[in-house]
Amino acid sequence: MEAIIANIFKILEEASKEIRELSREMRQFSREMQELKESHAELREAQAELREAQAELREAQARTDKQIKETAEQLKETDKQIKETAAQLKETDRKLASIGLQLGNMGHNLGDVAEEIFYRSFESHPYIGDIHFDRVERNIRRSKDKDEIDIILYNGEYVVIIEVKYKAHPDFIQQIAETKAREFRESHSNYTKHKLCIGIATLITNDALIQAAREAGVYLVTQKGDNMVISDNQVRMF
Repeated sequence: MEAIIANIFKILEEASKEIRELSREMRQFSREMQELKESHAELREAQAELREAQAELREAQARTDKQIKETAEQLKETDKQIKETAAQLKETDRKLASIGLQLGNMGHNLGDVAEEIFYRSFESHPYIGDIHFDRVERNIRRSKDKDEIDIILYNGEYVVIIEVKYKAHPDFIQQIAETKAREFRESHSNYTKHKLCIGIATLITNDALIQAAREAGVYLVTQKGDNMVISDNQVRMF
């Protein structure tokens, strides 16, 4: 009998032990289930956020597509405007070229008028100060590489070269004088003993031009009414 009771207690003890183990496993399972529920909830939240992000992405893509379409239309319009502007610029260039040609011809014509006025004046009155000249010539060129001489006056002692400008620029007076004198000496060896002077004839003058002519040592020839006026202050021989 005692053996049976002992065996029963042993069985009960083992059953109790198994129950405790089962209880522990149940608690562990319960914790795992709770964690699984929490993970599942987090997954649902992540899915919801993903759906929201996808919706925002679709909206952004739609806005981008709209902007691309609008930009393409703007570029198309800009290309049209560029072509129209290019055509207008081409037409403007053509008009400017035409105006430039007209102005160039006008400047050339004014230069011819000035040259004619001064040549006729020297021809009818071949004097510079008290010096009388035997010959007055125009448009003299002795070689292809030399500039043309607009007007030149000769006598047995003097040669005066007159460079005619409708509107002379003060900055170029010295250069013109030296160039004309050098080229004349190089191409007219038969006048080496003559005294060579340079003059600038212009229809438009000012104080700066008068001062530049004085500093360069050249005659300044101008027109006042029907009379030719010659300034010969500090004229030098070249």
